[in-house]
Amino acid sequence: MRMVEPEVSQKLSGFTHNAVTCVGMATKMPVIISDRIIDELPYEDFWLGGGHIDLKLRMCKEEFLSVFDPVVADITV
Repeated sequence: MRMVEPEVSQKLSGFTHNAVTCVGMATKMPVIISDRIIDELPYEDFWLGGGHIDLKLRMCKEEFLSVFDPVVADITV
């Protein structure tokens, strides 16, 4: 697996390297989240990028599922 080049990432997402988030993306893309975050995390909230390298957002799992309608999959080792 290989990550997209930073220039392509910024064009597609609207965010700079290390600041990409699914919140307010420039291009509509599928959101994929680990089933372990949804099913096994002992807290109702989790943290995700906030669109700036120094900004993080805390979000309720149920709200995240409702707003972003992500693909929940086994993507961890």
